[in-house]
Amino acid sequence: MQISVAKIYKFFISKKAVLLCGPAAQVSITKSMAKLIDQSRHVLTLPLIHTIVRSKKAKTEQRTARAYLCGSNQREDVVQLKDLDGDLTLATHTSQKGLKDFKTVTSGQCLPRINRSIGRFNHTTADSAISFILSPYNVCYTSWGTKTIIVDGVARGFPLVMRKISRTHMYENYVKSATVKIPKDKQLKRSSFFNLVSALTHCDAKLRKAVDYVTGFLINDNFAVIYRLIDAYCDPGEEKRKLLREVDAAHRYLKYGFHGDKDDCIAHRVSFGLGGEDAPVDATETCSNCRHLFYIFQFLNECIIKSTAPQHSALTALDCCLKKVQLFMGHRLRVLNQQTAIRKMHTKMERNCLRNGFSNECVLLIDYKMKFEPVYFREKTVDHYGKIGKSWHGSMITFYTCVCVDGVQTPVPKNSTWTMKLKMKASKM
Repeated sequence: MQISVAKIYKFFISKKAVLLCGPAAQVSITKSMAKLIDQSRHVLTLPLIHTIVRSKKAKTEQRTARAYLCGSNQREDVVQLKDLDGDLTLATHTSQKGLKDFKTVTSGQCLPRINRSIGRFNHTTADSAISFILSPYNVCYTSWGTKTIIVDGVARGFPLVMRKISRTHMYENYVKSATVKIPKDKQLKRSSFFNLVSALTHCDAKLRKAVDYVTGFLINDNFAVIYRLIDAYCDPGEEKRKLLREVDAAHRYLKYGFHGDKDDCIAHRVSFGLGGEDAPVDATETCSNCRHLFYIFQFLNECIIKSTAPQHSALTALDCCLKKVQLFMGHRLRVLNQQTAIRKMHTKMERNCLRNGFSNECVLLIDYKMKFEPVYFREKTVDHYGKIGKSWHGSMITFYTCVCVDGVQTPVPKNSTWTMKLKMKASKM
């Protein structure tokens, strides 16, 4: 409409100018009217250019404005408007993408989302680090909860993975294990490793405390008693501070470093830890960490005996602490033995699934827990309900199905989890 009005103005002005100024006025009128027509043609183009310049890169509003700009104008015409806005750049590749977006929008479709990533990394290094982080020695899987991870710009829910050890200890073990396989210059650095651990795993102190009550009863409460014994029976000074540091190291080792390994230490062997009293022992060696742990108890026992304070109750408490430590080490071996048995079941199901094309069996895990809280004075039934005996608080069914991945039949585990809020006493189980 504005172009038609400009042509009408041009007709009347040119006629009047020729009558007054002669034929020479026609040249200047033609140039001025051409400029007016160009400006009227770009009434919508200029705001689009300002929108493109001011918007963030690859945002929807910028792509929409660029699509209309490239679809309604030639690239050469748009480039000539660079004098009006010096920040405007429109390369050939960008113009082609704008035309593609214009065709997408005009066909009634939505613009596809662009996932940009500027991170560069070695896939082999990252894959080896992920495999190490998700090993059974570092993490455990709960029968409830999920963790949302952004994969290729899409939020996906994964099973909740709990860390068994801290990120610091995990990184130390990673450096030791990766030294042989991967050169040091190609290993993940500390900050990158920590970020990867935080993205893959979960560590909620309250949740872990509620679930891992065995550690709280056999380790945390147990070492709290040991610290009180040290305060009561050791004189202040450098020797006491050194003993406290040694106890802290033993505390961390039991919580984060003690696992069942295939080495010469009998304390780490499932056959020894879960064997009977008459089970033959083929070796009596212990690792340095285990020797250090029992040395602390022996040293503290001698400190109590040399003290002039009452000794009977302190020695009894120290002996109970030692038994709880041994019980916890046996508990860790029992967990390892349990995980080994479950892993064998999963391996068998994978083989059957590949052979038959489907899984005709499943594994049902029901997790029971025992509360160790004693009955306290004038307690109410409601306060202590469900805390005496066993309670069923989680279960999981796992089976396998075959899925074609890149033309190869691959067994994929399927998990179904649920929890039961109704707590049952041991007499009703």
